Amino acid sequence: MPTRDLDAVENYDNYWRAFFQILIAKVLFENEPNDQKKYLSAIRRATTGSASSPFRTILDAGTMLSTWVNSLGHQSSSRGLQPQFKTMAEVFEDGFALLESRKPKKSIYLYIDELEVVYSSKAQFSRDVELATSLVRVIRDMNEKFRERSIPIFLICGIRREISERILGGDTAKIVSDLGEEVSWTRSSWDRDSPKFIHPLFEIILRRSFYSLRPGSRFFPNEERQRIIHELFPFYETGGPGRKGTQAELLDLTTYRPRDVSILFGAAQRVDQNRSSFRRETFQRIIRKPLHDELWRDFSEALRSEFSREQVELLGKVLRRLTERFYFSDFLAALDEFSADPTMAKMLDGFSDADWAEALKQLYVLGAVGNVEQGERIQDRYKFYFRGYTDGLIISPKVEIVKQRALIEA
Repeated sequence: MPTRDLDAVENYDNYWRAFFQILIAKVLFENEPNDQKKYLSAIRRATTGSASSPFRTILDAGTMLSTWVNSLGHQSSSRGLQPQFKTMAEVFEDGFALLESRKPKKSIYLYIDELEVVYSSKAQFSRDVELATSLVRVIRDMNEKFRERSIPIFLICGIRREISERILGGDTAKIVSDLGEEVSWTRSSWDRDSPKFIHPLFEIILRRSFYSLRPGSRFFPNEERQRIIHELFPFYETGGPGRKGTQAELLDLTTYRPRDVSILFGAAQRVDQNRSSFRRETFQRIIRKPLHDELWRDFSEALRSEFSREQVELLGKVLRRLTERFYFSDFLAALDEFSADPTMAKMLDGFSDADWAEALKQLYVLGAVGNVEQGERIQDRYKFYFRGYTDGLIISPKVEIVKQRALIEA
């Protein structure tokens, strides 16, 4: 969403309500224009009111909503519609009443993905927090109205846990906690416990590959699973006691999120696109730098909710210099190497060791780093948040920190 669309908005709740009303109209216009004439006409009337009407004020604040409204007008004549001056509350209530009287034939799911709050200035950050808080509140309220009136429309918002709990907090965090559903792909030690188990993320890859290789197929038979595996991954090996299988080795290049898997196999596909199967060396060596860069870009965006761009960039440079396993003292020593640069030195002076420790702890939650658990009788164990170790990063002179595998360039 263009940032400039929100600069002139005074009431974020009204903005989001208008946003969803117009978006619903757009979906209905594209799918059920003849059955939803009354609702579409009501939205057009509200949006063709005088320049001083509340709805027009929101439309005039930016380009995106106006573009959606114009698409409704261009493709279906709005002649004969009399502009109306109505309050925002009246417009919204009319919309709900019309949708209740003539419900959509099919359920509508509107998904707002990647709700982020980044820091560039205090004023911008405060505005983004208010904007995100308003969005969560409006989604809750509108979903409740849809449910009460049995209207098959569902608003869904994807939000990182750290944004909900650490940045928004208060009532917003409670709404997410009470009504949200945590999406987790974690299964601790799944490969060694059950060698034949297919992780849901790997299952997604297999299914997408199957339907791509077998166009027209409606089902993915169990007997095709192993065939697809060996067709795409001729180097595939199952796991067992004391060893990882190929499936685990591949997924360990991610933080076990669907987006990471898409990044991983997108990079591999670009390398092996002229081949009939993937190569082991593609994952072990060839794609490691582009994979590192793409995943770090994701981590950086998440960190920007609390740290400046310069601080995040420096953090990335320091981690790149460090070995796979390191102590916090090694991290501070690597930081000190940048102090010769006057610009860096000024930033370092304003950021304490505790601040850098907090940055690493946030990277732990994101999956970029973990801890090493050592013992005399057990093999060293890498403990990552996405593996289910959610107690937080341990920073101690005796406990090593380990980088996520994708951040280790081959």
